[in-house]
Amino acid sequence: MPNDDHEVKLTSDHWEDLKDRWAEIRLDSMDPNDMEQFVYQVLRESLDDLSPTETVRQFTDEFDRETVDQVIRDVTSP
Repeated sequence: MPNDDHEVKLTSDHWEDLKDRWAEIRLDSMDPNDMEQFVYQVLRESLDDLSPTETVRQFTDEFDRETVDQVIRDVTSP
């Protein structure tokens, strides 16, 4: 049992189970708009550590080149 200062001693398996349960509880509490905003934020932040070149490579791996080229044209046009 946790004590008053919330110190908890868990095995690695317990820690993994706790993370799974916490994620399930958070997901269950979200409405579709919350989920959409959360996914957007995670996807957006995942690009922060990539260079523009690395980002384009990743996009090209995930989408067709025509889509990638169109997005680049969209963001670079005046």
